[in-house]
Amino acid sequence: MADQRLQRLAQVLVRYSLEVRKGDRLAIQTGPIAAPLVNEVVREAVHAGAFPEVLMSLPGVQEIIL
Repeated sequence: MADQRLQRLAQVLVRYSLEVRKGDRLAIQTGPIAAPLVNEVVREAVHAGAFPEVLMSLPGVQEIIL
């Protein structure tokens, strides 16, 4: 069962702050610590008819690239 606080925050982010609409493309760039919130944001964006894409950064990868 998802945390209701995260569900509510995702609703505020998607519906109010970003005003995501049907057909919008949404890129979410984050690290693994935000996974529970990202899951809810993706769920809410899909519910709104958007096409979310998650770009996950893993610890240590950026240092390897540099």
